[in-house]
Amino acid sequence: MVFLSDFKLSDYHWIKPRKDGVKVVVGFDIYHKTVRIWRTKKLNFSDSELQEFPFREEFLSEGFFAELQEILKLYAAGLSSEKQVYCHLVVPDCMTTMDAVTIPQMGAKKREVALEGVLNNLLTDIKQYELKRYLYSTKSKIFVYTYAFVAQKGFSELNKALGENKLSAKFTTFESCSRLNGVLHLRPAFKKKDFLFMDIQEDSTDVIVCLRGRVFAFTRLQLGRKHLSRTEMLQENMLYNHDVANLAILNAQEKAKSKKLTVSEKGSEESLEAVADDVIQQLQQGVNLNAEEISKEEKKEEQARGLEFAVKSLAEPNGDHDEEEEVEEESESEEEETEEAHGPRQKVFKRMTPKRLPKFMLRPEPTDEQGYVYENFRMFIKWAILYQKWLKDSEYVEALDCCLVNLPKEYEFLMDRANNGEDKSEISFELLGEVGEKDVSDCLDMVGVLYAGMYNKRFTF
Repeated sequence: MVFLSDFKLSDYHWIKPRKDGVKVVVGFDIYHKTVRIWRTKKLNFSDSELQEFPFREEFLSEGFFAELQEILKLYAAGLSSEKQVYCHLVVPDCMTTMDAVTIPQMGAKKREVALEGVLNNLLTDIKQYELKRYLYSTKSKIFVYTYAFVAQKGFSELNKALGENKLSAKFTTFESCSRLNGVLHLRPAFKKKDFLFMDIQEDSTDVIVCLRGRVFAFTRLQLGRKHLSRTEMLQENMLYNHDVANLAILNAQEKAKSKKLTVSEKGSEESLEAVADDVIQQLQQGVNLNAEEISKEEKKEEQARGLEFAVKSLAEPNGDHDEEEEVEEESESEEEETEEAHGPRQKVFKRMTPKRLPKFMLRPEPTDEQGYVYENFRMFIKWAILYQKWLKDSEYVEALDCCLVNLPKEYEFLMDRANNGEDKSEISFELLGEVGEKDVSDCLDMVGVLYAGMYNKRFTF
């Protein structure tokens, strides 16, 4: 739906991909560090080919562009044409952010001024981004705009690298938008639906919210097909640590007690934001945050205190005093004595091990392989319900029509079980299935950009 106050004639001018010639799409998988180049002839997907080239340096760094030049040079050498070849560019989602901006109903000029003020508060330096938007809703005298903020850093270098190797980008869009375009074209029945799309890959899942045929939001879950185990029930809280969140909570508690903040090993006191950034950087570099800068004697004393506390708790289960408070007071007094003798010692964050759920909170153990797979699939169902609740609470949509899932045909039984019986979900699930003459469900982000002139045109740049 396009509102008169947001009408553009170009929205109705479809640019369909030509059926002749070779189509080349360049994309990037920054998680597995590969440059992906997909090629098809005359839109015949049965004759398509996907090649992946690894790179080592950080994405958009100088070293990366040097590697990219070598990869594109090698690929261009295999092209039969010596002329410039049109291609399509798909940039990673990390270069794009989406947000919904809500303002009261007002005249066009005043509305633009209000939007500019809101955006200046959202972005520290608005000039670093290219803004794309559309008017999503005008309910209850409220205008809701959906914005895509695209970081301009690296764009010119990417296009320059393509141009120097006989490739010229015709359409450029971001990964989630391209993936959704592929779904809308290959499954036309979803063009007018409000749905959640889950593209479940081997070790992660891309989640896209589609409202009225347009991308509204996207995110990434650290859950994938490898978590659909056939032999054991997995607990999501045991799959990964929440180091930044735990650090934020720890510092908030210490600040409330007027203590010094826990900081990284590198510096003295820093802001919580700086500490969180440092933790993220350490995690990306594979630094073991479990490491503690304490002596072996201190470790033994700590273990002895823990054993003493455990014995007391067993001997006096109904005691009136709080053993944890006693241990904490002892620890505080020891820290004070240490500070008096040797000066203050900077505390270092220790990664917390997630706790297993108690037995009464666990579901019954399945009796077959499909049962185990479904119990693990419930982690995905939970996230689908949470996203639907967010959309409803924010009054963007009353309810989603369905959750479309990209999984192989062998997982179809999950949809049946989620939609029927005692385990019926609040949101219906549908399987995407095989798409195209040759199944291209594993590279929808490559296919979808071919139709960037037909769907989500406002998010094409």
